[in-house]
Amino acid sequence: METEPDGLLTHVGINVGPKSRGQGVGKIAIALVCDLAKSLGLRHLNADIKPANQASERIFKANGFEFVREHTINGVPANQFRRTI
Repeated sequence: METEPDGLLTHVGINVGPKSRGQGVGKIAIALVCDLAKSLGLRHLNADIKPANQASERIFKANGFEFVREHTINGVPANQFRRTI
């Protein structure tokens, strides 16, 4: 997690190893991060996901994240998702 200076918004990402994919590890990890963020008093979590990464989009959506916008990060296209805690 990377927290913004105001402490209210945090950027979160996930990388599940190839042998662990498809077993629910990512979904559980994001759920735990959401619980941690709530206990820390954060209000929002953001995730920037490459458009081709459908698996990550499914994991974040399953954990209550909603699509916000398409944008670029250092010239790389990304879809931004956000969850309000």
